[in-house]
Amino acid sequence: MKTPPDFFAGIRLTGRLLVAPALMAVTALPFCLAEDDVTALTAFGALIALCLVLGGLAQLVPQKEDVGAADAISAVALAWLLIGGLCGIPFAVVAGAAPAGSELARAYGPPVNALFEGMSGITSCGLTLAARPDLLPASLQWWRSLCEWVGGVGVVVSMLLLLDPAEHHDAFYRAEARTWRLDAPVRRTAVRIWSIFLVLSAVSVLVLKLAGESWWGAVNHGMTGIATGGFSIRPDSFQSASVAVQGTAMAIMVLGALSFRTYSRIVDREPRWWRSTQLRWFTGLLAGGALTLLGLRSLGTFDTSVLQAGFQWVSALGTCGFASADLSHWSPAALVVLTFGMFVGGMAGSTTGGIKVSRLVWWAKNAGRFLRSRLDERESKAAHRFDGSDVDAQQARRRIRHAAMLSGLWIATLTTGWLMLLVILPDHPPLHLLFEAASALGSVGLTTGVTSTALPTGAKVTLIVLMWLGRLEIISALLLLLLPWRRKS
Repeated sequence: MKTPPDFFAGIRLTGRLLVAPALMAVTALPFCLAEDDVTALTAFGALIALCLVLGGLAQLVPQKEDVGAADAISAVALAWLLIGGLCGIPFAVVAGAAPAGSELARAYGPPVNALFEGMSGITSCGLTLAARPDLLPASLQWWRSLCEWVGGVGVVVSMLLLLDPAEHHDAFYRAEARTWRLDAPVRRTAVRIWSIFLVLSAVSVLVLKLAGESWWGAVNHGMTGIATGGFSIRPDSFQSASVAVQGTAMAIMVLGALSFRTYSRIVDREPRWWRSTQLRWFTGLLAGGALTLLGLRSLGTFDTSVLQAGFQWVSALGTCGFASADLSHWSPAALVVLTFGMFVGGMAGSTTGGIKVSRLVWWAKNAGRFLRSRLDERESKAAHRFDGSDVDAQQARRRIRHAAMLSGLWIATLTTGWLMLLVILPDHPPLHLLFEAASALGSVGLTTGVTSTALPTGAKVTLIVLMWLGRLEIISALLLLLLPWRRKS
């Protein structure tokens, strides 16, 4: 008989992951010293101490011997919730000491605002309450970018480089919505992921600098772009950026939306790696969505340049959140197209959000098989093909069921969040609220102007929960929420 998950075991495992925000905070200290910012130095020092204390106390919690996958899953979900709150501490402390009426006080003065920014950063969402991020101290600008950079890859993937959670490797890894691993221990997969990610990050920073960005802008936007996060140090994101910088940012967003498996195949010089089913579908979606927006533009449904239309589609499908236009003036039809892109997201095994391209593929394969079988019964017995190889019937059914289940949960969660926003914000256009909910759940960060410090607390909390659920692809978070109702056998 299987042993049900143990809530206390989850707490102990969660404590191990708190090393991540502590190490992240250490990197912010030089910026505090460079600006002689005692308040920020105190804030990050307090965060380091709090993480170490909480992590140490968690290790004192009794733990059963047979800790299983459900325990690890609940631990990861709890860790993401807790780390999101911890990442908000520097914003709250620095804002608390800022003069009344300053950008810091307006953006992060209320505790829920600091929590919002911390959760948006670590989940690599990118929705922000800072109207003027250019006025933030360098330490907080760095902190916002770093949270998205680490959060894009994942806290668990990061900590597998430093910690050894023994038999919980696979459970920890998969609980963080990771579907790709090498035919080797998961820790080796983590090393390969970070090696690829570091190279991509360095290239992103360099090409942005060559395109005309300042070094500080290139570092911050290179980090948040390749992590498909979307935080910017400019108040208008990429609206005022040059054509060269916007084009470079588009390329970076595409690179961030490709799977680490694809990069691994390139590094290993695997033959015909470009025949990946996901890669071909993602490329098709990039082209199809851009052409659809350009078609709507030619019909006069909204006024924007060709570059802006392409930029926003790449940002939506790649779930990055960089903006080159004011979306509040876009037509309902254009916003629906972008919402679809945020729903799908990039390739599975990348830093993106959404349901992922691979699940859309299995949706389409199943639908196509069903329709063809109505014309020819032999079609129902033909093997599915993926990445150029036949997939046995049992594995195909498992993938189709998983895609259907996750997509159903995603739609149900999105609808619930949308309804809550409709109740809290009855004066806002319903489509704008749906767009905002999809942006939060898909870890995107695009906004029609709904997200701001003027939002009621209930709306901010709703978006925070959607960010958390979306980053964990809902299932891990639901297991944690249902844990108290699980009966012990």
